[in-house]
Amino acid sequence: PLIAIIVLLGVMNIWLRFWPYQDTDVLTPWQLISLVGVAVPYIFVSRAMFPVGGGSIGLEDHYLAHRKTLLIALALTPAVSMIRTATLLGGLSLDWNILWTVCRLLAPLVLMLFPGRMANRLGLAAITIWMVIGLFR
Repeated sequence: PLIAIIVLLGVMNIWLRFWPYQDTDVLTPWQLISLVGVAVPYIFVSRAMFPVGGGSIGLEDHYLAHRKTLLIALALTPAVSMIRTATLLGGLSLDWNILWTVCRLLAPLVLMLFPGRMANRLGLAAITIWMVIGLFR
């Protein structure tokens, strides 16, 4: 369930970040490609977080068996976002948005180092809290 909440919060963050630009920006092909790069990892995670065919394995056991793949996918969205900002928007500036994004990028990668059930529960809960904070940035 924490993965599902992270995906939902990620989509909410993307929506809030780009909503103000709906009437002002004309999207270029590279911007569209970068937006797809931000969205596709969430689509992947939303499918990969469930066992294939509904299997008899529990959701947490399935997550633990595939956590590295899921965590890398969760790190891809902020990575693409930073690359998009650096290349399409003229560089990165050290502000709250970049610091939030860097933490969002590093958290799943650091969590990969901790294979335990409790560590992953706490790590995913921390990412969830950070994503909620991000809604107000």
